[in-house]
Order: sequence, then C-alpha cells, then structure tokens
Amino acid sequence: MKALIEKTSSINAQEVSIILLENNNNISVRLMSYGAAILELLMPDRDGKVENIVLTYENIEEYNKCSTYFGMICGRTSGRIGHGQFVLDGRNYALNKNEKGITNLHGGVEGFSFKNWGFETFQNDNEVGVCFSTTSPDMEEGYPGKVQVEVTYTLNNKNELKLEYKGETDKATLLNMTNHSYFNLSGNYKKPITEEELFIDGDRFIELDEDMIGVDVKGVKETPMDFTKPKLIGQDINSSYLKNHSANGYDHPWILNNRDINKPGIILSDKNCGRVLKVYTTYPSVVVYTYNYPKNELLKGGVIGDMHYAICLETQYEPNGINYPGLNDGILKPGEKYNEKTIFKFCIE
Repeated sequence: MKALIEKTSSINAQEVSIILLENNNNISVRLMSYGAAILELLMPDRDGKVENIVLTYENIEEYNKCSTYFGMICGRTSGRIGHGQFVLDGRNYALNKNEKGITNLHGGVEGFSFKNWGFETFQNDNEVGVCFSTTSPDMEEGYPGKVQVEVTYTLNNKNELKLEYKGETDKATLLNMTNHSYFNLSGNYKKPITEEELFIDGDRFIELDEDMIGVDVKGVKETPMDFTKPKLIGQDINSSYLKNHSANGYDHPWILNNRDINKPGIILSDKNCGRVLKVYTTYPSVVVYTYNYPKNELLKGGVIGDMHYAICLETQYEPNGINYPGLNDGILKPGEKYNEKTIFKFCIE
C-alpha cells in the first residue's frame, strides 16, 4: 500500500498537487488538491484488466471552474437552492445564482469545488489516505458563518474507498457536502452507462419543477424511478415520464430507506466486465445524475464525452431541504460537529 504526492501541476496559475493512493489489490485512486477531487479511479475487471472507472479530463487545466464538477467536492451546499435564497433564524439570505441566474448550484461560483485545499497524507499497514481541509469565510457566496471543513479519503485492502466529511461553523449556516464523481464501470468509457444495472434502496424520490427544484416527495412504485430491484439504467431513461419532469435522463434525489453505513444503499454493476460498486452512507439521500448535458468534454484518452456516458451517485442531505418542510434542512450551528460518511466498495462478480 502506498500514499504519495505524485506531482504538482497548475490550474489558473495555482500550483495544485496530485496524490496517489494504492492498495495491494490493483485498486488505486488519484486525487487532486484543487476541489479535493477524484481524478482517476483504477480497478481490475473479472479478467484482471485494470482500467479507469470515472470520467477524467484529458487536460488538467479544464478543471478550472468546470461546470461538470468532475470528481470534485461540492459545497457549501450540494445541489440547488431554490431561487438562491433561504431563511435561517428569521433572516433571509440571498445567495449567488450561478445557474441560469435562477438557482445557487453546488455552493456557487466560489464553492468548495474551486478551492485549492490543504492536505496531509497518512499511511499504515491497513490503509492509506489523504485529509483535505479548507475554510470558507463568513458570507462567501452569501452563506453566513466562517466554516472550516475536512474531507478525508481512505483506501484499504478490503477495496473500500471511504469518504468522511467534517465541518464546524461560528454562525448558524447550511452545510451539505458530496463528491461529484462520474462512474462508468465498463472501464475507460467503452460503453454508455445505460448498459449498467442500478439498485437504489429507496422507495421515494423528489419530483422536480422546470428549474430542477424539488416540489414534491413521491413513491417510486410503478414509475421509471423504481430501482428497488436492479434494472438497466437505460430501460426507462428515455421515457416521457422523465422528459415531463424537466430532465434529459435521471437528475433526481432519492430518499434512502436507511442511513446505515453497514448496508449498501446503492449498487451499480456491469455484468459484462464483472465490476460492481456498492455505496454505503450515513446520508439520507442520493442524487442520481446520468450526464444528461455533456459539453463536448475531452476525456482522458482522447474520448469526447457523450450523453449518458456516466452516472453520479451524490450522497447528501436532500437538496433544497431548507426550503421544503419535512426534509433534512442541512443546518449546522456553532458547537455542532458535521460528520457524515460514504463508502465506495469495489467488487468483482
């Protein structure tokens, strides 16, 4: 096992570091200090062929303010805040509306994704990892409070990549972090994500309006949103139901049935190559996004990104929960500790 700083590079005139984590089973992950991002994730298939299973830009400079958020940590809040505003402790807060001038998306223009995080690596006999840290000043992007956060990636020989999110604030604020990796288990993007199977242990999803803001909680039964039994992602992805719900594919939150770090809430599998990704989390929901709006991104290997090439499994509090009664509001108060975990477990079947 090893954890090492592989090299430094430059993004927008900032020196960024690339860190390699590697276990004893041919699984490795490359991380970057800019955005505390997953750059590459390599794992073998059932024949032992090691390939990349996340979307990666060909040129590192493309990560500068990238609108796709490839592999990046999103915050202060993941997803969209409706109309870019919320009320907290009787005060109205107006956020930067960085998406179409309508919503605050993934924390805004200067969100966590576009910070160059500090970091420390660690290594022992059983695991290797890196702890990233950064600070968001009071009223950055319109959010109250000075917030200090850490995101720790840990890789072990059980083929688990653990993500632990921590945060503290000096004023009541919102905090809702996630990782925005785009998975494709076929390896090196050989096939679209529509040919992979998905399971979600969630009986409810959040219906969206024309601005992609949640408006209602509905059951998945007898809808294309039902993944309570594994099914091909492409089975219903072009249904009129989805097109009538403001999406060119899946881009919706599911409310998980359990917040159990010991039980997989999401399973992605590729029957052709044998790769399986099991996701365990303490978060209450997952936003599933099927790369519906590619922008001709040049991916590693010279491939041009295409619609439905990959899938994001963004474990988090329900987006816009602060504005919807009954959902997790994502409020963090002084003296409280933000601490959530997600585990990506890699298997071969």
